[in-house]
Amino acid sequence: MYGRAGRSDFPRTFGDWQPRAVVFDCDGLLMDTESLWIQTQRLVSESHGVLFDADLQHRLVGLPASRIGPLIASRAGEDPGLVVEQLLQVNMAMVAQSAVPMPGARSFVAVVASRVPVAVASNSARRILDQTLLRGAFDGGFSVTISADEVANPKPEPDVYLAAVDALNLYPEDCLAFEDSEAGASAARSAGMKVIAIPASPDQKPMADLTRDSLEASDLLNWVKGWA
Repeated sequence: MYGRAGRSDFPRTFGDWQPRAVVFDCDGLLMDTESLWIQTQRLVSESHGVLFDADLQHRLVGLPASRIGPLIASRAGEDPGLVVEQLLQVNMAMVAQSAVPMPGARSFVAVVASRVPVAVASNSARRILDQTLLRGAFDGGFSVTISADEVANPKPEPDVYLAAVDALNLYPEDCLAFEDSEAGASAARSAGMKVIAIPASPDQKPMADLTRDSLEASDLLNWVKGWA
């Protein structure tokens, strides 16, 4: 059921099912911000004398500042709240200066939005999410946006996806999620949604109904264009 598949596998996997709404992750899927977030974590970690090695980096993939800050703080013996705020401030500056949309993201969202309502469910803090969508000229393009600030538990828990679906007045099984990370795909699946993965990093292997390398995949776009 999960993993990469051939070009004919959209009808084979989904049959006649079509989503009534699509919920997108943001960082690493719509916007090329994952490298900026990694740089942020590295800078903040090293500023506190914490080695940002491959093991720590992998552990932090897909997690929000509210979870990453305490992990760094515990290793550094610092106040978690101060580290969280430092992460947010550093990342805000990076996003505002250099974040760009992922290849094909804006045009793909436009095609999807011409057929069904679209939403965003992000593990970013609200101020980071708003800045990111503004930077990518996605602001105002979504019916609903949910940030990690607005739910009890961030991804990999399903809360952000459940909140997005609820705001759309739909059921999870009627909605499709697009994700790039293992934590995000787990959240969407736990919410009861179908998932298409577009991994931003080769070391991420999200469990999904189908996986593609890019939102520009021709078979993905053709499938969406066929929605009634």
